[in-house]
Amino acid sequence: MTKQVSQISEDISKSQTMVQYDQYAKNLLSYACLQAWILKGFTSEFHSWPVHKICSILTGKKMKGIVLDGESKIQMLKTRDEVIGQRDIEFDTYYGVTVPGANAKIHVNVELQKKPKMKSWLRKRGWYYVSRLTTRQSGIVFDKAHYEKIEKVYSIWIVGGKRKKSMVERYALRSENDSLNVMELIIVYLGDAEDTSVSPIEQLLNALFSATISIEKKKKLLRDQFHIEMNTDMGRTVESMCNLSVSFFEDGKEAGYKEGRKEGIKKGRKEGHTEGFKEAKREVAIILASEGFSPEHIARLLKTDSKQVRGWMRIKVN
Repeated sequence: MTKQVSQISEDISKSQTMVQYDQYAKNLLSYACLQAWILKGFTSEFHSWPVHKICSILTGKKMKGIVLDGESKIQMLKTRDEVIGQRDIEFDTYYGVTVPGANAKIHVNVELQKKPKMKSWLRKRGWYYVSRLTTRQSGIVFDKAHYEKIEKVYSIWIVGGKRKKSMVERYALRSENDSLNVMELIIVYLGDAEDTSVSPIEQLLNALFSATISIEKKKKLLRDQFHIEMNTDMGRTVESMCNLSVSFFEDGKEAGYKEGRKEGIKKGRKEGHTEGFKEAKREVAIILASEGFSPEHIARLLKTDSKQVRGWMRIKVN
């Protein structure tokens, strides 16, 4: 019984740590200097632009030389999408940016994702997000039959996992003459943080979300190679992520955790552990709800169903 209680405590601690890491990572991606590199690395509209000019567009501030503003954050659009008859979505990062000289605006969504079991699941989920971000423009960007006014959507997914080399997959809906080019899904599978053979944006993301590179090395890399001088808040965010010792990579601790659970099952604790793990999730869900998290956001973080979360909330209230 003592071992089961200990395992439940470990499960709760692990879930709480992942929630903390998730919040720190989202905060990190809200910095304009990082989004400037993402726009340059992944969008055709800004691919040829100098990064410091992209950062100026995002912040409305003129950069001093090539050093990027390490303090300003992007102006987020509404990150929660609610549609009657469909499940609510809480986007990690979502903003719009006007392309100078092109009389066009693009919508950019950046999501953080632990390694999924199936790539097809991730691709379809990504396209679902692209579709939702496109349809939500109705009544705001275009109305009635003016579909020609629909603005381009990018959904960029940063995915962890145990890979030696990072990889980028791109999927786009466009016509042969590019007259229809309004949806693009980009999936970035993170890899070795020491690999310098990949693109600059891959190097940046690999380093930022690595659990093996020290905070000092990350700061030096951002300053020397990417011209980002971290301010106090940004530096604290990165340091907190490092101290949590959690990353999107499946490391030896995770493997050991899974093996330990398998061993426990072999010894006849399967039913008790399963019930204990459910109770641990319920307790974490209640804590998150008290902090203002929505049932849908809690469900995504704990990898469960939003109906289950609402059920836990009703039990708590009663």
